[in-house]
Amino acid sequence: MKYFTHFNAFQRSRSKDFLYEAGKTLPVLDGSDNYSSQRNSYYVEDGSFTRLRNLQIGYSLDANSLKKLGMGRARIYIQGQNLLTFTKYSGLDPDVTVTNITEGYNSQRDLSLGLDNGRYPLARSIVVGVNLEF
Repeated sequence: MKYFTHFNAFQRSRSKDFLYEAGKTLPVLDGSDNYSSQRNSYYVEDGSFTRLRNLQIGYSLDANSLKKLGMGRARIYIQGQNLLTFTKYSGLDPDVTVTNITEGYNSQRDLSLGLDNGRYPLARSIVVGVNLEF
């Protein structure tokens, strides 16, 4: 994503990081810079992450109490997907996938492996439910 936020993409927009870090930890700003946006080690980041992808917590009600109500079983639950992601990665989602797989058989295709092209992160969802058996 640094290609889009730090260099000449999108009408020369710049990250606010350049106000404080240009020439220190970031390259020096240059309006005619044609080299920093090329693939190089500046864009490489540690993509390690730990994710809580699925979690379900439930409670089954007492069978003896349910018989009085004419039910066989009842269970209340809450389920979540993609609840937490722990990472130091600066992009939206560290779980990047293979892109440009149909780019052809040329040698440039392998340069896209593990490249974050700004795809949307996985959606978080929370579901509350009740299972009833009569």
